[in-house]
Amino acid sequence: MTSIHHTVRAAALAAATLFIGFGAQAQASENFNGLSAAVPTPGGLNPTTNAYGGTNVLSSFSTSLISGSWFEDTAVTVGGPEADNFLVLGRNDSFTLNFSLTAPLSNVLFQFAYNNTLGNSTANNGVINTGFNTWTMDTLSGSLDNAAVSGSGLGNPSSASGPFFATLNFNGLASGNHTFTWNRSGLANSGTLRIDDFSATVTAVPEPETYAMMLAGLGAIGFLSRRRKAAQV
Repeated sequence: MTSIHHTVRAAALAAATLFIGFGAQAQASENFNGLSAAVPTPGGLNPTTNAYGGTNVLSSFSTSLISGSWFEDTAVTVGGPEADNFLVLGRNDSFTLNFSLTAPLSNVLFQFAYNNTLGNSTANNGVINTGFNTWTMDTLSGSLDNAAVSGSGLGNPSSASGPFFATLNFNGLASGNHTFTWNRSGLANSGTLRIDDFSATVTAVPEPETYAMMLAGLGAIGFLSRRRKAAQV
C-alpha cells in the first residue's frame, strides 16, 4: 500500500510540475541599431539610406527557449539616423536569423515593421521597376506586401507615418536549429525593402505524451483526494 501511495504521489507531483511548465514563454527582439552605418550626406538625394561601413555584426542572443545570431547573406545597407537604424535590402539582398529552440516543441511568432520603397528615377535610368519581398523559414516561404510603398527613397519603418506590420506564426517547431531569411529581388531601380523592430516570441507546447502524463497525474491527484476523504469518514 505504501508503494502505491508513493507512486500516486509521484504521478501527482509530475502532473503539477508539467502544469506549471505549460505555456512557458520567452521573447527576443532586435531594433538593428547595432548595425554600422556611415553618416548621411546632408543634401544628398537619399539622406535616409547610408552605405554600411564594413561587415555588420549584431550581438547574438540567448534566452531559456531561444538563442540565435544574425547573418548578412549579402552586403546589405543600413538606413536611418544614428539613433534609429533599420535594415535596407536592395535587389538580390538577403539577411538571415539563425536560431535554436530548446523545448521539444515550440510555437514561434515573428513580428516586425517594414516598408517597401520605390527606386529613384534618374536621367540615366528613368524606368522604376517592381521589387519582390519574400521570406523563407526552413522549408516554408511566403511574400510581403509589394504594394506597401511609402515614397520615393523614403520610409523609415520605425516612424509613425507609415510603417507596415508583419505577423508570422510558425507552430509546432521541433527543438534544434532553424533559419529565417528575408529576401529582396527585382530588376535595376526597383527600390528597397526596409525592416525594423523585429521580435520573436517563443511559447513551449507539450507533446502528446506530456498530455497523457498530465492527465494521469491529475487522475492520481483525484484518487488521493478521494482516499483521504474516505479515511476521514
